Amino acid sequence: MRTHPYKLCFALLAILVAATAFAQSPALGSSTQSSAVPTTTFSFDFPAADPPHYSVAVSADGRVAYQSDPSSEASTGVPYIYRFTLSPENLNKVFGAAKQLKYFNQDFEFHKGKVAFTGNKTLAYKDGDRDFRSTYNWSNNATVEQLTDLFEGIAETMEFGRRLDYFHNHDKLGLESELKRLQEMEKDHQLAEIQAIAPILKSIAADQNVLNISRRRAEAILSTVQPSA
Repeated sequence: MRTHPYKLCFALLAILVAATAFAQSPALGSSTQSSAVPTTTFSFDFPAADPPHYSVAVSADGRVAYQSDPSSEASTGVPYIYRFTLSPENLNKVFGAAKQLKYFNQDFEFHKGKVAFTGNKTLAYKDGDRDFRSTYNWSNNATVEQLTDLFEGIAETMEFGRRLDYFHNHDKLGLESELKRLQEMEKDHQLAEIQAIAPILKSIAADQNVLNISRRRAEAILSTVQPSA
């Protein structure tokens, strides 16, 4: 069967995007340490999104490194990197799903019909014996979708942390609307690992130069993640 040139180009582009995303994954530690500890990585690429690229790398010992490329005004123009420790519950979910999904050594893409493009997602797993990855736009595999939702929730939280840190330093009046939106999304269960940005929230709550309404809202959000924070 003849392959149309545009289809071939699209396939090559998808491969290049996936390879680039994996190469841009944030480092968890030294190369020796990283290679010895099993690591699961989720990467997202969508030029129209903000951010257009991000990666979440999780090691089996709970260390997490999040990295996103800048595109919005709440950015310094350099990649944003944030490290924290994943909650035991979500750590078990990540590596339990990786095992169930054969460490991502399979095709998760839905091929039975047209699906709107929502960005290339790549799940990758690496340890001393395995080095697998799978890229997809949308999957009808329930475990893949649950894992995707978890990583996207983590990324949403990290981006709130990035914007809050920016507004705290450059636009304190912008904090209130951002904190309110964070609070609403947390109530709708659209975020994950809120406790990871507790240091940022604490710095806002303790700053006498921040409006009282913003300080009180930061404290209210913090109260939902105690004692984890």
